[in-house]
Amino acid sequence: MPDTASGKSRSSLRLVQAACILLFAVPALYWLLQTLGVPLPYVSLTRLHFFILLAGELLIGVLVFPRYARGPWNARQVGLLGRDFLAANAVFLFPFVKFYSNPLRQEILLIQQARPYLLAFYLGLLLVIVGLLFALGDLRRLSAWITGRIDAQRSRDDDAEAARRARFDKKYPRLAHLPLLGGLGRGVYREGAGTLLAFLAIAALGLALRLWKLGALPPYIDEFNHLNAARDLLQGLPLAELAYRRSLYPVTLPAWLSFEVLGQSLFAARLPGVLANILALVPLYLLARRVNKPTALLAAALFSFSPWVIAASRNLREYACYPLIFYTVGLVMVKLYESLPDRIDFRRDFRLLFSWHNLAYLGLLIFVLVYAIYIDPYSTLKMILILYLAFGLLLVRKIDFHQPANLAFGAVVLGAFALLTLVIVQFTGSHYFLANFAGREYAFFPSLFFEKPAQQWYFNRPLISLAIFALALLATPLLDRRKIVLPLSLLTFLGGLFTITFLFLKGDRPRYAMNIEIWFILLIAAGLFAALALADELVGRRFYGLPIFGTIYRWVAFAVILLLFWNLPQTLPASVHTLPGWHPVTQEYHADLAPALTYFSVHASPQDAIITTDYVNPYQQYFFPGLFSGHPRFRYNPIDPEAVAKIYAAIGAHPSGWIIFDYPRGYDWSRPLALRGFEHNGKPVKYLGWFGDAYVFRW
Repeated sequence: MPDTASGKSRSSLRLVQAACILLFAVPALYWLLQTLGVPLPYVSLTRLHFFILLAGELLIGVLVFPRYARGPWNARQVGLLGRDFLAANAVFLFPFVKFYSNPLRQEILLIQQARPYLLAFYLGLLLVIVGLLFALGDLRRLSAWITGRIDAQRSRDDDAEAARRARFDKKYPRLAHLPLLGGLGRGVYREGAGTLLAFLAIAALGLALRLWKLGALPPYIDEFNHLNAARDLLQGLPLAELAYRRSLYPVTLPAWLSFEVLGQSLFAARLPGVLANILALVPLYLLARRVNKPTALLAAALFSFSPWVIAASRNLREYACYPLIFYTVGLVMVKLYESLPDRIDFRRDFRLLFSWHNLAYLGLLIFVLVYAIYIDPYSTLKMILILYLAFGLLLVRKIDFHQPANLAFGAVVLGAFALLTLVIVQFTGSHYFLANFAGREYAFFPSLFFEKPAQQWYFNRPLISLAIFALALLATPLLDRRKIVLPLSLLTFLGGLFTITFLFLKGDRPRYAMNIEIWFILLIAAGLFAALALADELVGRRFYGLPIFGTIYRWVAFAVILLLFWNLPQTLPASVHTLPGWHPVTQEYHADLAPALTYFSVHASPQDAIITTDYVNPYQQYFFPGLFSGHPRFRYNPIDPEAVAKIYAAIGAHPSGWIIFDYPRGYDWSRPLALRGFEHNGKPVKYLGWFGDAYVFRW
């Protein structure tokens, strides 16, 4: 009889070899053909990309090969080697997807038609490979080892905290019995002086970075909506008559109160957002502490020094407040989850939901949902729905499906929840979400996390992010009913990334993905802890017999991983960028229009007309109030097909006037007028030049 197992092994080996050829040999073959001068229909790898690719392949080989070179070689060994080589390639080639799908390198019609789906296909392939590998023994053992190290550290943390609690109760018996102060004092004492000092130092440095020259950067256009609304409230406008109400409670009202206390200034307006942003460290730490204490400190440090979070916190937008909101909601979900038994029987445990603390948790969760959907429907806070979906999926793990009644009741609850989600998205989310896969560029939002993004600590070092994220995947126990923080972070991150990549309509701006970065921070913190644990296991144990060398090694290993992970020289200056123009992290344009409006205020006549863009008007309203009053005004809208004709009509209708266009809408986006003088209906229109970030014409 034929050897069935051997035949299956050979088939698997051939499949693995074919996949390796597709992932590696095809790009190398294209480079070879290009070198020989053969015309290429699709990909044109540069020499630099080829050598990066080749160096990466050699590195993968060096890392993977020794594991399978110890025993006798057979088809199974080669198959395992090919499998792991394929998995490593699936991760390694991800940063090059955007390069492979570059539209400038496409000439075949079929490739052009398939291009919108290339990244989706690759993401699906990556997820399938990772999912399959999770089911294999070797990766399961590595995952178990990492989660074991995390749990061991958590156990040590719990023992140390229990000892400190006992010392506190013995040392301060009167304070310990006070209802509120006792709990607060015990909690602070329980963390330990070293941890508390480290947390406070991280918070202080993060606050200092956020406050540094906070009012120096000019606002970008959406900030002016909140600035002008807060100024109107300061001048006595009743709250009910306020026209702009988006993010009224988390952004506009705090800015108005800050104006009342500190006076009207950009610093005062942005200060509440900075304080709310740094306060998010508290729920973040309490969430990550459920993984273990080192991960909590790593998460706090990643948040405090994140270029993306710092830059977003220094703008007067809701994105500065989102970390505090999302982490607080996540913490409430975790507390509710932990209060429920591991195997829920609805007939037995239904009353648990009606305990006072669970009712409070449910009330807060329902309030946030109602606020996001109905009170502030035009805010991107509705992305919090993904967090609710992830929480609902994890709750399913706790249901005891051995009881038929639980199965039926769980199905009804899940069906109602899914129906509610569809209704919400259909009636209140169509402004932002729509399933429209055709003609979309899918690389932007994933590139903010996995390419070489200026928004992350590892700017220009994309491979380290993939390695740390892979370790975070291995550290995430999706099937463990007792643990929720990392699974909740992973499901929310992946669900948010999928939604914003394939279903989001608002456009490609980093600010829309801030809700995803919040959970990415927790995952990366767990991945960094796993990297430190691996370094300690592979090398550090050799120094265990020499205590001082063991301690030195741990600090050296931490410093090396930190230097590899954090591109400090490039990310820190970008975080606190204060110059007008495009912000390197947020990719928002902060225009300085003061020179143009100052020139206008000096040289304009009362009868002059003024043609401006959407940016110039709110800038003038806030920084130069009343400057345009009395002048005939015309708004230039770059997306209006009649916009240029309206410019010429305004010139023809008024004997004198001005054209003041800012850089993004008047030049970079649409360029309605050439930057030179011209004549219209016998009227000479003189080009006066650039004044700051605006160019000016006068007739």
